[in-house]
Amino acid sequence: MFGDLFSTADTASQLALCPDTEFKEILLEGLKFFKESPEIMSMIEKDIDAWALRKKQQRLEDKRWESARTAGLPLCDLSAVSGGDALQLQSGRPRLLDGESVFVLLLARGYYGSLSSCQAVDRMLDSILINAYFSSRSQPMPSRNCALDNLNAVSSQTRDHIFRAQLGYIKKKSLDEFDLLSIDSFSVEANTCWPTDSSIIMSLLNRVWHCGQKLMDFDLPGFSPGCVEQWLKQLKKIDFEMNCIGGKPGAAKKLRKLYRQYLNIAVKSINRLAGQLEVLTVKWEALDIVPSRQRQAEAIMEIVNDDLAAAGRVCGYTGDRVFNDIVLPSTEKILSISDPCAAFIKKGGREPKIGYKPQVARSGNGFITAFELEQGNPADSARLLPVTRQHQRNTGITPDVVTVDDGYSIKAGRDELLKEIPTVSISGSKGRKITSDEQWNSEPYASARNMRSAVESLVFVLRYKFSMYRFNRRGTEDVKAEMSEKIIVHNFWRIGVIKHKLEMESLTSRQLAKKAA
Repeated sequence: MFGDLFSTADTASQLALCPDTEFKEILLEGLKFFKESPEIMSMIEKDIDAWALRKKQQRLEDKRWESARTAGLPLCDLSAVSGGDALQLQSGRPRLLDGESVFVLLLARGYYGSLSSCQAVDRMLDSILINAYFSSRSQPMPSRNCALDNLNAVSSQTRDHIFRAQLGYIKKKSLDEFDLLSIDSFSVEANTCWPTDSSIIMSLLNRVWHCGQKLMDFDLPGFSPGCVEQWLKQLKKIDFEMNCIGGKPGAAKKLRKLYRQYLNIAVKSINRLAGQLEVLTVKWEALDIVPSRQRQAEAIMEIVNDDLAAAGRVCGYTGDRVFNDIVLPSTEKILSISDPCAAFIKKGGREPKIGYKPQVARSGNGFITAFELEQGNPADSARLLPVTRQHQRNTGITPDVVTVDDGYSIKAGRDELLKEIPTVSISGSKGRKITSDEQWNSEPYASARNMRSAVESLVFVLRYKFSMYRFNRRGTEDVKAEMSEKIIVHNFWRIGVIKHKLEMESLTSRQLAKKAA
């Protein structure tokens, strides 16, 4: 669909003139890889076409609705609306971004962590490298909305293919044999605040109230002002008092009294809003508006219904905790209204977090060959076998050594891996119990335990070089997308590190050979 205005070589030569930065090395390695993987270009552009077809489908549905209600005018021929497969994109003005440009922006978002925050946008606009790239292709710098629309059109299947193709590229360039594997998990904060039951109730009710007001944009009456608005202000005041009472004499008794007031007001608010919602639902069923706006209204109504139900549930288990000493496990509680997929993490003696616990697999030369992010943050022991299998699928290599800490201690999984992998080392007391003395004291197992610490350095790099200490996006699928982009960028960075290391070793060998001669 797109024709290159400049060849990759021309672009690369102009980028080489830019100041040396970490992202410059990543981008140059990424463009070399992209040139050798032409299928990625077509996959990205197919994703953009699919996104454009969905937008066109929505526009045609709106036109059909409008035409059907325009008396006396001929109905437009919109038969394609009934069958999405029949829709086709017509020729129009050239797109601003092609597949390669979107790939470059994907690397930029993976490196900067975001392309929507003010700081990230400023960094991109001020980047000599990114400006040089678009200038070399006679393309203007895309706006934030344009960049995000195209990036968000890239499917998870395409990102997964890029990751696997990247590992194939590493293997092809003989940068790693993928025969050594170490696995570890680490905690990453979600894009949410630390929760308290009272703040969760108040946030849910406030969102219900504000969403109800938005319904007026769809010719529906919003929630009527009056007592609910005043009750929400009272909840905010009591919540502040409860947050300030800790550590004072008689705090427990005062807290119970404040919670009683708080829950009474919250339950009254829920009942009042639920009653108004019944009236709104009847009017919603008779609503006849443009399909695109109907979908927006449906989404708002769904949020209102879900949040009211959630607020009632939180009030229930909060009352049980405060007055009856019945405490629910964190897995059964609502911990965030902005990211409902986030979960409570308590890893070792470290500070607990609300977020995610991704798994990463590190090769001998420091490349990430597999990663996993499961909702609910399952125990490490259940992930030993799946992550190892993913490494095998991604690289096509069965490793000779797998090394993990004792959090992954599971006899059944280890026994299964030992059928095809010579050394499966689980360090720590738990691993020691399921490992024979002969294996534990052997040189391969001692070496594997020493190698396990290398994965800790990988976690450090991901946290502090690629900002994977807190996710910017929310929800399991979006967080997976953010993580995959960061890992792809990390591997390109690592390619540069290994190439530089090999060059230095080659130079040293030549110098020694010259000196010996």
